[in-house]
Parts: sequence; structure tokens; C-alpha cells
Amino acid sequence: GDIKERLKEDDIRGGAFYLQQFEQMSSRLNYKPQELGDIKERLKEDDIRGGAFYCSLPSFRDSYRLVSRIIERNGQSVYLMLCSITNGKGMPMDKPDKLEVLSVELQNTIQQCLRKGDSFTKYSPSQFLILLVGTNKENCSMIFDRIQRYFSREHKSWKQYLDYFVSSVAEVDQQDSPIQFNTENKTW
Repeated sequence: GDIKERLKEDDIRGGAFYLQQFEQMSSRLNYKPQELGDIKERLKEDDIRGGAFYCSLPSFRDSYRLVSRIIERNGQSVYLMLCSITNGKGMPMDKPDKLEVLSVELQNTIQQCLRKGDSFTKYSPSQFLILLVGTNKENCSMIFDRIQRYFSREHKSWKQYLDYFVSSVAEVDQQDSPIQFNTENKTW
């Protein structure tokens, strides 16, 4: 499917329903006026870990939209990377138990290998989307190499189970260039 459209649609896996429920609940909350310092304290992350910021798919979509708007203004380079777990032959992993183990390890790997300013989400059982801010196309392949090395540090054969595609956010947003995540003519 078209990842750009899935990120931009409001109805991601029932997301419109949950968003409506969230808005209804939020409208019922009555917060007293507070000082800016108190507000900032409430906005801080509870769990301050190093590495990339993991967020839900709806939050990632919002981050993607915000970053897209920002780069229109300042021209900073931002890339969208899709890391996929495969069967080792370029096709999606078809063994659920193995996929679960590899997926947990890939999430941990991405968290550990990327910078604090990068964000990522689990897009599907076998795929993670990563938003890489302030890098270039050449560095994206080095970033994937780092992810692949860390991912396979204990099980060298695991290296064969990862694949990736990368596109600049500016390219993704061009009307005439719909994003297609494929490798060797195999579309995901």
C-alpha cells in the first residue's frame, strides 16, 4: 500500500473513532490556569532514555506532518526510512513466532542505534518507520548498516532478515511521486 496515504489518512485502523473519543474526553477535562514552568514540567518525558523516540503510529503521523511543514520553511533534510523484517529472501517473514522475536529485537535496536532527535514507530508486524532529521541520503545507508550490525550482534544470521527503503520527506510529499517501498521490484 501507499505509506504516504496511510500516514495522512485520519482513519488508520479505526483511528478516526479513537481520535473522536479522545477529543470528547479531553473536552471534559477542566485544567486550572497554570504557570509556564508547571506546564513545561507536565509536558516532559516521564522516561528519559537515550536514543530514538518511539511513538504510536498516530503520534508518528502527527510528527511527520509537523516536520513536513517545518522543512517547507527551512529546507532542512529529513528522510523517512522503512525497515522491514523479511524471510531472508526479500519477502515478508511468514513465521509468526520468529517474526515476534525479530520485531522486538528490531524495536530495541532502533531505539539504541539512533539519535535522540529521531523518531520511529511500528508500522506493521514486520515494519518500522523512522524519521531521520538533519541527515543526508549517504548517511541513511550508514544508519541502516549500524542498525543491521547491532540487530545481528548476537545472531550473525539475522543480518539477512532486514531490508530497508529510504526517501526524503520532500520527495514523499511531491504529488507526482507517490512513495513506493520496494526492493528489487518487490513491492511491500
